[in-house]
Amino acid sequence: GDDAPPANTDDDVDDDDDITTSSSGTTSSGGNTLTAEAITPAGGSITTTGGVRIDVPAGAVDKDIIITLEEKEAPPFELLGSAPIGRALEASPDGQRFLKPVELALPYQAELVPNGQEKLVRVLMAPSGSNAYEKLSATVDTTAHLVRVQTTHFTQFVPVIESLTGGEPLTFTTATLPDATKGTT
Repeated sequence: GDDAPPANTDDDVDDDDDITTSSSGTTSSGGNTLTAEAITPAGGSITTTGGVRIDVPAGAVDKDIIITLEEKEAPPFELLGSAPIGRALEASPDGQRFLKPVELALPYQAELVPNGQEKLVRVLMAPSGSNAYEKLSATVDTTAHLVRVQTTHFTQFVPVIESLTGGEPLTFTTATLPDATKGTT
């Protein structure tokens, strides 16, 4: 009768974002966007709906692989030590090594970068599940609002802007500090 459970459709099933080697495309889950495509030893490019692009040169892999790019919320300033200016990218297979550097282009939110401060835009990288972020040297495309880096392995990447002091310690003169902070005894 009418008490039979509804038939399962793909719309009702949570596949836990599993991507099989026979598929490619883009899926969304919980604000994260997942793009998976095959790359062969001939190389190729993948561009996500969020504007992330990876360029894999010929010879960077020695066999066909499925590359998965997951765009997600960036970790907070407290974990990064710098202000995030775009979504984080989890590139996998995690730890994938390339025989030649691949280029990643990550979009950043231009409105989060003060005018003339593009030179402070960086990309931080950390192993998946880790907060041990390292700075990568980056090239900033101020027209397309992309920050480009070269890498020889996959992990998580976050576009950030460093403090406006360029990482140098802040210095104050006592003349600008309130009396309570001066070293008087």
